Amino acid sequence: RGYALDYDTLTMTLDSIPDFEPDHPDDTAKANMHATEPTHEKPRVCLVMNTANDEEIGMCLSYSLSDAQPVEDLRPMLYINWLVSNKGYRRQGWGQYMLLETLREAKARGYTSCVLGTDLNNQPARTLYEKHGFTNTYCSPCYKK
Repeated sequence: RGYALDYDTLTMTLDSIPDFEPDHPDDTAKANMHATEPTHEKPRVCLVMNTANDEEIGMCLSYSLSDAQPVEDLRPMLYINWLVSNKGYRRQGWGQYMLLETLREAKARGYTSCVLGTDLNNQPARTLYEKHGFTNTYCSPCYKK
């Protein structure tokens, strides 16, 4: 037995992402960024946010899709695999900060576009993504057990 889940794929180009750091919800929080260029052996952009007391706020984990599609003219594309704020930190601007900081770093490293997936019914996430320029590319049904 399984259940159906409608899943949207959203994409954007990084042209509109500003080069300056986005507003930070709490200046005492710490960002741990690990980023590599699209041509690196393990291309990725990973951001983990912690409070001043090292409590995890959330994270954004992403990697390059370019090496999976070896086409000569393919522009470096980032895939956001996971963007999450822990329960006590939701609805405070952390998701927006982590998304924008990840996109800003990706742009600085040479990525030109970004793609991510989200549950069709996850309206808070969809609102955040669409607010910052992501558009719906396609919807596909997924089946899970």
